[in-house]
Amino acid sequence: MRAAFDRLDEALNGRSFLVEDRFSRADLTACALLSPCCLREDSEFPAAALNFRTGLRGRRFYRWVRTVYDSHRRCPTGGQA
Repeated sequence: MRAAFDRLDEALNGRSFLVEDRFSRADLTACALLSPCCLREDSEFPAAALNFRTGLRGRRFYRWVRTVYDSHRRCPTGGQA
């Protein structure tokens, strides 16, 4: 997983999106798969998983997932999620 996170950090270096210069299915898919690591704040995860997730907070991809969700996710009523 760490090697995959390293590759994702490198792919995002100086970029806002994974493919070209706009939000795409690649961004949607990556963020959906990474959302449990980057967005969930509940404490129902085992302690080891919580510690692992805490260690990810400084990573480029972690900030990117949060930014994509803040910028592109909308509630059905039109508000932010």
